[in-house]
Amino acid sequence: MLKFPGTKRFSLEGGDALVPMLKEMARHAGKNGMREVVLGMAHRGRLNVLINVLGKKPSDLFNEFAGKHKKHLGTGDVKYRRGFSSDVETEGGMVHLALTFNPSHLEIVTAQL
Repeated sequence: MLKFPGTKRFSLEGGDALVPMLKEMARHAGKNGMREVVLGMAHRGRLNVLINVLGKKPSDLFNEFAGKHKKHLGTGDVKYRRGFSSDVETEGGMVHLALTFNPSHLEIVTAQL
């Protein structure tokens, strides 16, 4: 069993509708011709969204927490604040979902288009 001492837990706690809502949002976006959705969010629920909405492999997430992915070294940031993106198949076609990085709970997410 993997343990990550000193790592805080960020569950949905009270936001249990978030994952199904985001999945429905992506489905609805694809059905209506959108090809990209950019999400910005704080820490709580972020790991659940990464795995259950964007489809990040749990093994990849755990490997990052265990320090096995060296390509991210030097960022000076914790793993659950990093961004991630993936393509999700919907009935209306492929939708690219992107979860922006969140460098601090004191900063707001801004998108540069």
